[in-house]
Amino acid sequence: RQTEQRSKNTDWKEPSADPLVFSTALVLVNAVLALFLIAQLGVLFGDTTGMLAGGLTYAQLARQGFFQLVAASTLLGGVSLVSYYATGLRERWNRILVMALGAQTLVVLLSAAQRLWLYVQAYGLTLERFWAGAFIVCIVGCIGLLFVALQYRYAFGHLVKLLTVGVLSFFSLVLLLNVEGQVARVNVSRFLRQPEIGLDVAHLQTLSADAYGQVQRALSGPWSAETTRHPDWVGPGIYEIEALRGSLSDTRQR
Repeated sequence: RQTEQRSKNTDWKEPSADPLVFSTALVLVNAVLALFLIAQLGVLFGDTTGMLAGGLTYAQLARQGFFQLVAASTLLGGVSLVSYYATGLRERWNRILVMALGAQTLVVLLSAAQRLWLYVQAYGLTLERFWAGAFIVCIVGCIGLLFVALQYRYAFGHLVKLLTVGVLSFFSLVLLLNVEGQVARVNVSRFLRQPEIGLDVAHLQTLSADAYGQVQRALSGPWSAETTRHPDWVGPGIYEIEALRGSLSDTRQR
């Protein structure tokens, strides 16, 4: 039965297009992306301090990385799926070329993740930044599933089902995490550890009631006037903590 299932998964269609044509296209696409990565290597993984000194903001760096990732992912998805459908990628060199394209996309992805992480460290987490991070993780998973399909020579239809189920399952699990609550918890915990960075209370007040419980748990530490006046205490004072709790409580009641 396992043999029959494997045969079903690997029952590739006969190529409807010349594999050599797609081999040429894959070589050209790989070459263009490789040249881009070489030319932009300093920008992708260079010293962000210099780029920030040059006038770029953390937001601009993160957006550049994200849009580069979207472009590379679209290129990878379009080329690999069309090649997979038209030729079945039965030829070993075509599978290697698609994997090489996927590996280069992962390089762009690492750069985007690094820039997003710097942005979050500097200004905290928001819903938009959370979903950008989720998108990056999803792309990693999709590339992994593509590599598995190529390794085990799955049929095109089976690959599509695998990607569809994988993406839907991933985002279904993410939605179970109480996203707004996690965003609030990360920001409040970050503020309690490093009060000098400040806290965007206005942003917290835009979140739904789902975030309130997480904020309350983050603020329910052993805060007291004695604790916050201790010489070793580096967090905010008790009055700042109570004011924050009251502000968010008033927002929830409204």
